[in-house]
Amino acid sequence: MDWHFVGRAEHLERIRSRLAERAPDPLVVVGEPGIGRTSVVRKALAGLDPGRDALLEVRPGGHEPFSSLRHLLPSGGRPAGRDAVREVADAVRARAAGRRPVLLADDAHLADHATMLVLQHLNRHAGAFLLLTHPIPAPRPGGGDPVDCLRYERGIQTLRLPPLSVDEVGAVVARLVDGPVRSATTEALHAATAGNPGLLHDIVVRQDLRGRMVREGGRWRLADSPPAEGPALTCRGVAHLLAAVARAWESLALDQVEDLCRLAAWSGAGGEVALVQAAVHLLRGRAAEAFDALDGRGAGGAGMGAVLDLRGAGAESGRSAGSDAVPDRATPGESFGGAPENGPGAAAGHPDDPHPLLLRAMCLAFGRRNPGEADALLAAAAAASPHRDRLHAYRGWLLAVAGRGSEAAGVLSGLTHHRDRHAALFAHAAAAIGHLDLGRGAAAVSHLRRALVLAEADRAVLPWMAPYLRAYLIDALLLAGRITEATSLAGEFHAAAPDCGWKVAVAMAALTAAARSGGVQVS
Repeated sequence: MDWHFVGRAEHLERIRSRLAERAPDPLVVVGEPGIGRTSVVRKALAGLDPGRDALLEVRPGGHEPFSSLRHLLPSGGRPAGRDAVREVADAVRARAAGRRPVLLADDAHLADHATMLVLQHLNRHAGAFLLLTHPIPAPRPGGGDPVDCLRYERGIQTLRLPPLSVDEVGAVVARLVDGPVRSATTEALHAATAGNPGLLHDIVVRQDLRGRMVREGGRWRLADSPPAEGPALTCRGVAHLLAAVARAWESLALDQVEDLCRLAAWSGAGGEVALVQAAVHLLRGRAAEAFDALDGRGAGGAGMGAVLDLRGAGAESGRSAGSDAVPDRATPGESFGGAPENGPGAAAGHPDDPHPLLLRAMCLAFGRRNPGEADALLAAAAAASPHRDRLHAYRGWLLAVAGRGSEAAGVLSGLTHHRDRHAALFAHAAAAIGHLDLGRGAAAVSHLRRALVLAEADRAVLPWMAPYLRAYLIDALLLAGRITEATSLAGEFHAAAPDCGWKVAVAMAALTAAARSGGVQVS
């Protein structure tokens, strides 16, 4: 695949406008690593008039004085003494042979301090144009940034390169695959890379994205059954990708979540997103695929622990996120039924971890229409788990959903007041369903209000729970005769406003109704 230059028209024009000036002031192009600083300045300099301007490049070569200019100096040793800066500046100016020196210092923070003083001298006394690139944030080898000596030069300007937009990412990928790309796929690639061209290059070119895409309805999308893992992403790339999965899952952008999970699997991080992938399969009525994701989540990944290590002790998992660590939010593997209070030690593969147990029980109850088997699974796990009460709350909720209210009441005693907020959340949800089954709308409203407060507080952890409860609340308000409140709540919800979760509520309603009826399997 060829890599195409896209966008940056405004930034190129800024650089070229400076070049066209008779005595241009210094310009520093800044941006995060991989944002394309070098590509932009070299494209802008491609049209340089060699009869007017002499392009002279600074080549960082250590911290010795003038080491970054060594290739431009005559042989015979390095100047020293009080006039060393002027002598080196004169030698560099001589290389321009009467033309205006255009001095390019790519990654200028790596140059030595004496070289920056020479550039300062040439700008002030020889009419040289200084064009520098500088990362943000900038590492400071040796304890200082040599570019600081130019910070207060008269007229110096900074040109910041922003990430690529969703449309620009789409344009890059469309050119590489020779056709339009599905919007969810474009959004997934943008989310996975945060619009960083370097990270996008790793996914699109190094991993040969075109070979992992199929054309459907005239648009390209990621294949459902991808080939084997591709080249692993950098630590930073994996961190961005896993954070993107967490964000997309929190906002219930299911198409985007699925594409991001495919990208994670190709990048060797499939184990870290397996629980989210299984949850999406279940919400979309694909119980068999959900079980496959749960059963295979240890393959190709280190499990949930690796994701948590990216937030904290990255070295233990063999990956270190460095300055680009995943934000302090719920990580993908936590986010179907987990609780952040468990801390980094709660790896998904640990036998006491309740997160995959909840999801497996939901697959049994909703996918296989077998709430009895789901209840037996959770009851057996609760007998030897430190999360006994939470597992019983899960049991009570699934039993209530299945219409087995008396059994649910038997396992929920006191759990609505539990200090574990997830135990209280599922206990309130179960109690509300029990009241609705008995026609007690007002009592159900009370439990649903409490459950919604808990669910909204943990939207990053249980994004599907709030819309699911909100749909129940509308029914409870109607049953209680509170028509105005129900209509107001339903107005926004049924309009399917962005991130309202209406489609997920509909999916959950279908799954829970099927579990109660014991009908034909969804998948």
